[in-house]
Amino acid sequence: MPEDESLFEKLKADLGDEAEASALLPMVRKLARPIEAPRAGSNQALVELLMRELPRRQRRWQMHRALLNSQMRVIQRELWLASFMLMAIGVALTITQANSLVFAMIAPFIAAGGVAFLYNETDAAIEELENSLPTSSTLLLVTRLMLLFAFDLALALVGSLVLAVVLPGVSLLPLIEAWFAPMTFLTSVAFCLSIVLLDTFAALMFSLTLWAVHLLLRTRADGNVWLWVASLPGLNASETRPLLLLAAVALLASALLYRAERERYAKL
Repeated sequence: MPEDESLFEKLKADLGDEAEASALLPMVRKLARPIEAPRAGSNQALVELLMRELPRRQRRWQMHRALLNSQMRVIQRELWLASFMLMAIGVALTITQANSLVFAMIAPFIAAGGVAFLYNETDAAIEELENSLPTSSTLLLVTRLMLLFAFDLALALVGSLVLAVVLPGVSLLPLIEAWFAPMTFLTSVAFCLSIVLLDTFAALMFSLTLWAVHLLLRTRADGNVWLWVASLPGLNASETRPLLLLAAVALLASALLYRAERERYAKL
């Protein structure tokens, strides 16, 4: 029996309809043909095509750059602009007063104020969405904090350099030492309170009031021990600057641990 007739009879037996079997016979005939062995060149071309379609593995520095770029867009533009403008005003005011201590008093205000707006109830509400991402939400938050603090730090360094050039008798390194530790500490205070209280305004007011009370009372002490103690002299004393930096690290770690525990209890 010819091969076509054999296929036709099998289709007719399976389908039970001669017309339907006749309609399917050409397709079945094509499927029944033996498959030609692929040529070596075809195999290589297919492999190259598939390799081009595979996602390329990013290098570590590329992943870090992508993370920084993504979180830079998350931070509100107003924070970048406000930090720049306030730091510029601080430099101008310091030059007008011809006193570098003015800038040392203003820089911590600016950094702490910006960081206080970095985390609030809205950010806490989208934590569930961030937790669904391959990158941990804690790393995303720390990245935003690092970016904003680095921006404020760069502005303060540039401002200090300008003041050291413009104002006579101002040394760059002592000026940086005067504001760096207080700025780092107040930033950590503002960040910690914003995490714990979920209240940007409360975090802002507490950190700024703390620094304002220190600046006000230290000029009014005049030998009064109680006013001297209330002025928190450690916030500006050169001997306690390493302790301020350690306290800033401790506050940052405590805030992140508290946030992690709050997330864990929310999932229970």
